[in-house]
Amino acid sequence: MKTATTSEAAESEALEAIAERLCATTEPGARDVARRLFANGASTELIDVVLDLLQEEDARGAFAIDAAAKVLGRSVRLMPPPRRTLATAAMFAFVGPAGVGKTTVLRKLAHGMIEKDRRPLCLSIDPRAADEPDPVALIRIEDAENLRQVLRRHGPTDAVLVDTPGLSPRRGRDLAGLGEELRALSPGGRASLLLVLPSTDARTELRKNFQRFAPLKPDGVVLTHLDRCSVPATAVEEVARARLPLAFLAAGEGPGEGLWRPTPDRVADLFLRGHIAGNRASSSRNRN
Repeated sequence: MKTATTSEAAESEALEAIAERLCATTEPGARDVARRLFANGASTELIDVVLDLLQEEDARGAFAIDAAAKVLGRSVRLMPPPRRTLATAAMFAFVGPAGVGKTTVLRKLAHGMIEKDRRPLCLSIDPRAADEPDPVALIRIEDAENLRQVLRRHGPTDAVLVDTPGLSPRRGRDLAGLGEELRALSPGGRASLLLVLPSTDARTELRKNFQRFAPLKPDGVVLTHLDRCSVPATAVEEVARARLPLAFLAAGEGPGEGLWRPTPDRVADLFLRGHIAGNRASSSRNRN
């Protein structure tokens, strides 16, 4: 006879608690909000918090979802855009496990900058990086002096974007060393280390990766694979729980689309719609 694991039992208890709360919620507007949060992967704790706030504000009927969106949109810190100074360009370094979409996000960001007549410099410190047929070429660098030479050859730059090798989060010493190396590379020490994680990961895996990659001291988080994710509220909620700002949201593999700066409205959309408004490809399996 198969016995349930601890995680399966906990999940079953959580589902039962959510079902009980839904049954106990008789106000139609609040019930709709709870149903949406549940369908999109929010935890029991978050659903309880939101429902309690709706009750406190007496937000009923059609007003309930607007009140919930306002609360949820403020639930995650948002990373402000960098400010380029006359002396130095902003640097973004994309870090995280292998296969999470670091290179894809870099190319999306670079393409978006080029379309706005800005000048990104795209680099890689991954010794296994392969040249790919793409208008955005990744230049391999090895150290700070190498970077200074590339910057001199490249000329004026609005942002330096750095791809990194996928690292096992279990190699804590390597992670701390990578963080120090990237910040040493940055012109003026202004590197922003962005931890890239897939929104499709389970809650337990997201929590493990936030803990494992803590030695890097990331400045923000990028959530990828939103087009494959049916429960994006889980990942957004875990970003908030990790107390890290959300830097970018990404969907799809194409370089010229599917990258957004998070806003309160977009965050609320992921909680309540399961996708970003106007982009049905994101969370395409969700039927909200």
